[in-house]
Amino acid sequence: MKAVVCREYGLPEKLELVTDWPEPVVGEHDVMIRVKAAGLNFPDVLIIQGKYQLQPELPFIPGNESSGEVVAVGAAVT
Repeated sequence: MKAVVCREYGLPEKLELVTDWPEPVVGEHDVMIRVKAAGLNFPDVLIIQGKYQLQPELPFIPGNESSGEVVAVGAAVT
């Protein structure tokens, strides 16, 4: 799958488009969405810069806003 990846904290220009990012495994409480559109907001930029209280382990895919199509649903999802 394609992903915009943050491999190091810094400016958003450091983000990298990766075309062969491994597809995630859907857990029993998860939903997989084929993203059609995504956005980065101000908190995302702070996270990328390492200036937010949440600092995900590197590398990570930034962003909390997306829209798309549900393609897989875990067994415990209702």
